[in-house]
Amino acid sequence: MFHQKMLHIAYPTGIVYAYVVMYTPIEEPLVSNKSQPKQFDETDFELNLVVGSIFTVTPQEDKAAFESERQWVEEIQDLLRGENIIIDLLANPGTMIWEGGIRHGVDLDRLCLIAAYMENGMDFQAILNRPSKEEDDTDPLLERIWEDELDTQFPHLIKHQALDGYYLPIDFPEPIWFLPESDAEGEDPDNEDVEIFSFGSAPALIRELYILRGLMQQFEISPKHATMRCLNALMEGAQTSVNTDLPLLIW
Repeated sequence: MFHQKMLHIAYPTGIVYAYVVMYTPIEEPLVSNKSQPKQFDETDFELNLVVGSIFTVTPQEDKAAFESERQWVEEIQDLLRGENIIIDLLANPGTMIWEGGIRHGVDLDRLCLIAAYMENGMDFQAILNRPSKEEDDTDPLLERIWEDELDTQFPHLIKHQALDGYYLPIDFPEPIWFLPESDAEGEDPDNEDVEIFSFGSAPALIRELYILRGLMQQFEISPKHATMRCLNALMEGAQTSVNTDLPLLIW
């Protein structure tokens, strides 16, 4: 079941993420570049994975932006403390340890769907054969899991916010969601004005992905398939989060 906390909170805007691109020289191709397939690099990622500080700027770089972020991070940290999750999110502002990514957002959606189908004994082969860039309709099975009508052994994968979500290097059983308050008349705010935050556990995600990868290997899903690449990227990011004691961010 989702843990929900009601709040009004403003997310800082105008954030700029810095990238460092490592270049490794390679030999010149023996045939014309025109016959070579287009090379894939991290600029092709629709979902970026980053292990580092929630801060994206240091006081030396932009004091006003840092103070805005610091206030937001302090509020988030206090809310997490209310859920008995103690973590120092104020340390090492601007630190970035690791970067990765998921090429298409639907790859993560389909990984979640495959996990749900597998644990419910359903045929998932059609999911594997869908075109990589084709958008999917929301699956009723996932909706039942999101609404807590069905249990899942993969909550930190399936019941976590895919975009602008965070995984913390702390073990806890279920993802935690912070939702905005209803207005004075009990109506929910306009979706366009709402910032929703979810926090998953990186150690729990590692365990879930380890189980899921074993199941996918049993069905001989290729390591090169988009969903398996997605799983491995998440696994690497979550393991780096645990090793460095820093959050994994998805954006």
